[in-house]
Amino acid sequence: MAAFSTAQQRELKKLLRRLPSGHNCTGAEEFLLRYIGFEAVSRKIWHYYRCRRKSKAESHAGIPITELKKAFLHFEIVVKDIVIGTLLNSSFDKRNSKSARNLRNAMVHSWKQPVCDEVARRIDDFKQSFFHVMVCVKAPIGK
Repeated sequence: MAAFSTAQQRELKKLLRRLPSGHNCTGAEEFLLRYIGFEAVSRKIWHYYRCRRKSKAESHAGIPITELKKAFLHFEIVVKDIVIGTLLNSSFDKRNSKSARNLRNAMVHSWKQPVCDEVARRIDDFKQSFFHVMVCVKAPIGK
């Protein structure tokens, strides 16, 4: 287990302040903004974890769930497994159970009505999951 360096804490705080809130929109647009925020924060933490493991290069590849869990654990960020699954598990690909990642991909690439409808039906669950991750991330860095 390790703590974020002072510079890493500063960068994470700046990122968290810059994130779009999604409050000025609803439904699919709000979901996309919140997902972008979640992914940006997760990717930054994953990068810091990889730097500790001697891999300094930024990665634009999809974040493997196992690696994100290791990164969170490394920095003592306690996120519920079910939340990570709800947000990232690519095996959740059936209608009304797709992960946020799968829905985000479908929206970005096709913006089809059934996908937007599923997001609208499940937006409250996704918002709770995004909120849970952000609260967990803020705990070790302070506000």
